[in-house]
Amino acid sequence: MSDLVLNPIVKRHIDAYIAHPPHAVLIYGKQSSGKKTLAAYLALGIKNSRTHSTIMYIHPLEDKKTIGIDQIKQLKVLLRTKSAAYRIIIIPDADILTIEAQNNFLKLLEEPPENVLFILTSSRLHGLLVTVRSRLLKIRYVPPTHAQEQAFVSNMTSADANKYIAIADGRIGLLHALRNNDQSSDILQNIEQAKEILSEPFIDRLAKVDTLSKDATSLATLLDALFLTCNAALTHAVTAGRSYTQWLNRLDAIESANTQIQRNISAKLVLDRLFLVL
Repeated sequence: MSDLVLNPIVKRHIDAYIAHPPHAVLIYGKQSSGKKTLAAYLALGIKNSRTHSTIMYIHPLEDKKTIGIDQIKQLKVLLRTKSAAYRIIIIPDADILTIEAQNNFLKLLEEPPENVLFILTSSRLHGLLVTVRSRLLKIRYVPPTHAQEQAFVSNMTSADANKYIAIADGRIGLLHALRNNDQSSDILQNIEQAKEILSEPFIDRLAKVDTLSKDATSLATLLDALFLTCNAALTHAVTAGRSYTQWLNRLDAIESANTQIQRNISAKLVLDRLFLVL
């Protein structure tokens, strides 16, 4: 947990939950902000304070992008056996649960097995059913303070540190990837894809719409990477005293696209409109 950097506000809440854990928690915030690390920290804190407790992760099966109803049914069977120790179930990116899986999981939240705790994370709250969200204690991931970010990249030159902090936009997970030049990082790869889209003619962008609009999770990730890229460019333009109107307009268009996606407007239509104005 050496890379865990917690805003003091979040740390107070987490320490309180470790002492008196609720049966189900949802940690939500921006992608690559550190939610999964925070979930692991919370789970370990609970486990270490209670003898023989165990931690289990629920991920999609190897050939799947979502968590299906069969996995939740198997989890329910597993949890039928009673245990004096806590069993802590972590579901990262819980919005990839299918609707059927969420409805089935809802029964576990409504009648939680004894000594079973659920910790979920999500970057897309609208991907979770309202009925599921209503039964979870919500923890919003508050970004670290600027002083904490500066300390995190203190081994860098001032120019590089400030540049990476601006790009990360309060996301310690992304700042970690930038600091370590982690080329395997999904978010860095997505930012490179966003840069490519921004630099190419709109006709080339439009040719990608069909593919990019098929997967909701990938689309949300792309929109997020586009936002980060444009926001960093805006900050650089302002700092350098250059015109920044173009970047403001792009940010407005991306925000509008995100809102439309959350309202279940056709992803293909939303991307068509967005790629025409970027």
